[in-house]
Amino acid sequence: MRRLTSLFVVVIVAFAVFIAIDTYSQLFPSTPKPFLSLNDTVRDVSVFPNGSVAVVEVPKYASPTGFLAVYSADGQRVWTLKFGTRDFLVVYESVEGVSFAPNGRYIAVLTDRNLRLYNLSRKLLWKVTLNQSEDSYSRVLFTPDSKHVVAYTWGESLRVWVFSTKGSPVRYLKMNSSPLGVIVRTTSSALYVAVEDEHGTTRIMEVPFEGNGWTVVIPNTSSWSAPRGLAVFKTSNGTYVAYADCEKGIYLIRNGSIVWHRPSSGCPWDVAIWEGKIYVSDSYRVLVYSLNGTLLQSLHFPGFVSGPGTFFRCGQSLALTVIENSDSSWKTHVYLLIADEINGIFNVEGRPPTDYMSHVRGACWRDNLILAINDFKKWRGYVYEVPVGPKAQSP
Repeated sequence: MRRLTSLFVVVIVAFAVFIAIDTYSQLFPSTPKPFLSLNDTVRDVSVFPNGSVAVVEVPKYASPTGFLAVYSADGQRVWTLKFGTRDFLVVYESVEGVSFAPNGRYIAVLTDRNLRLYNLSRKLLWKVTLNQSEDSYSRVLFTPDSKHVVAYTWGESLRVWVFSTKGSPVRYLKMNSSPLGVIVRTTSSALYVAVEDEHGTTRIMEVPFEGNGWTVVIPNTSSWSAPRGLAVFKTSNGTYVAYADCEKGIYLIRNGSIVWHRPSSGCPWDVAIWEGKIYVSDSYRVLVYSLNGTLLQSLHFPGFVSGPGTFFRCGQSLALTVIENSDSSWKTHVYLLIADEINGIFNVEGRPPTDYMSHVRGACWRDNLILAINDFKKWRGYVYEVPVGPKAQSP
């Protein structure tokens, strides 16, 4: 009888271990091998329609000076772009950002001094010198129709430039006071900018490439709260803009008028408009609202994970990256939102390149998320191709 009891206990324990391992594997799936393994850390990443990947690499010996490297879809380096001038001293021009045009015809390269546009043959089409702020954060991106290049930088001041792909200036914005935070989004016809000034007042602006836009002013609250999330979605009923930050809460704006406002119960990090709903990520969950402001769901991150999240709309899927700091080490998780459920599909040790508010600098290619991960202890960078489409949804 004792032998039967012991055998029964062993079976129960084995079954419990199996369930625990299976549950853990579902919450934290195994990490695939990186697409690229680099001897430098990564500052920015962009992907071409044919699968080529552009990476801004930062060597340890030259930090914070970055250079551009372009890799083919099979991982072979095909182009390296470094800038520098030699006089009495060696002065380097550091690459800060890169962006491929959605139509596959151009690559924009932003340095700490200039904005350059190249074609597929690596021919320089034009170069514009930009008067940037000291100690600034910089970003470059294309409009969805690939007709305009947008560069912005902010530190002691905010500057935003819009050029046509022919090099003609289209728009220029400047704020002399030191902003506390900036987010820029684009459509094919306008910029959408959320900026908080030094007094804590937030302005959400539509800046059309032609004509006049609108500005919504959100007054200061009790404490500092930089812009966290900004998303734009065009419909037949007008243009919706969703905005979120920790202190001021969540706003939905349509055509320059506030539709609704909800206070923050947590601290939002990012916002997305997807399939007619508003998705807001805070430190440990995703809140789902209808367009009329009804809270539909609260989806907690699996496995007690918490940290800043960034949404990516890749193909027909909505993915979320979450950066977790645990025991003085960094982990990065990728979740997929399917039918209002949140499922873990990827996790890895390390931290991706981000902006000032920990928004991840990643890129979508078809049904894949191109994600760079840095290991600063070894000063190495890795680029992963994370499936977030139908392949990721299958068990």
